[in-house]
Amino acid sequence: MNGTRWTIVMILSAVLFAGSLMAQRQMKPEGHQGGHNLMMLADELQLTDEQIEQFKDLKYEMEKKAIDLRANLEKERLELKRMMDADKPNRRAVISQAEKVHGIEGKLNVQRIEHELDIADILTDQQRTRLKELHRERPEHREGMGRPEGKMLHKDSPPPHKK
Repeated sequence: MNGTRWTIVMILSAVLFAGSLMAQRQMKPEGHQGGHNLMMLADELQLTDEQIEQFKDLKYEMEKKAIDLRANLEKERLELKRMMDADKPNRRAVISQAEKVHGIEGKLNVQRIEHELDIADILTDQQRTRLKELHRERPEHREGMGRPEGKMLHKDSPPPHKK
């Protein structure tokens, strides 16, 4: 029994750790394509003032929703930790709680994807084509690509060091 409990604890710890890393990457406001990165490309994409305002509004709305989801995620993770710290964790309840945590992480991911689709809806066909070209040419402008820990590069920063 003790070995089984240890195995469950290790598996759930690994799942929570992986989920935590993914959620942390998603939670960084500077990593969102619709945030600063798109604004850094405003001239190259020839964004209109109206488009820039639409992107700003989208970003703020997305961030407001993400704040609530992240708060819920942290509460549910804490509850899962409390459950796992029990002398005899209830397997069914722990698994159910882990699924709840995973569900919130999924909602954060879906929100990010919806945000990217909303951005695409605002861009013209030519701007979308140019954005794809820029992503291929300069991976530092893509979400989580070419940047350590998803950090945004300032437009005047040198490109990331490639190994």
